[in-house]
Amino acid sequence: DVVKKGYTLFIDFGMMDPETKMPADLQRCYFFPDPDNDAETERVLKMFELQRRAKLAGINQMIPDSNGYKVDKAGREIVTDAGYPEFSHAFGHTLSVGSVHGIGPLAGPLVPRYGDRPLRKLEADMVLTAEPSVIDPEGRQGRISVEDDVLITPNGPEILNKSQRSLTLFSD
Repeated sequence: DVVKKGYTLFIDFGMMDPETKMPADLQRCYFFPDPDNDAETERVLKMFELQRRAKLAGINQMIPDSNGYKVDKAGREIVTDAGYPEFSHAFGHTLSVGSVHGIGPLAGPLVPRYGDRPLRKLEADMVLTAEPSVIDPEGRQGRISVEDDVLITPNGPEILNKSQRSLTLFSD
């Protein structure tokens, strides 16, 4: 597609430190507003803020001895309670040396395809992603998603990257 006014640009970055082999998995979202359609810009900004609230709700559950399904549920409920469709993927996954989708717990819903991974306990020093999505019910923008990498510590979760706190708007 050609990016033009009224489009959302979604980028998913996968990186790995060449020395430690520790991956990073980040998503960022950008919007190209149409100056003749302020209502669409406001709608996309609302979706972005909803995704941010859902992500923070899930991150707040990333504590030792919690379960992945509790993380997922905290974020997923923010999205669905606002009337948006349920996203079809897990809230987040582990990151481990040499693996972007590591083994261990999964911050996902209790559905058969994930097996027992959402029931597994989170532990200090694990790294999980936080990547809930807000799906555009009107189908114009696809989805809004911003992914961060989170370290679970005994004192609570710590976001390891510079988090995108607002939607970047590009104009002429």
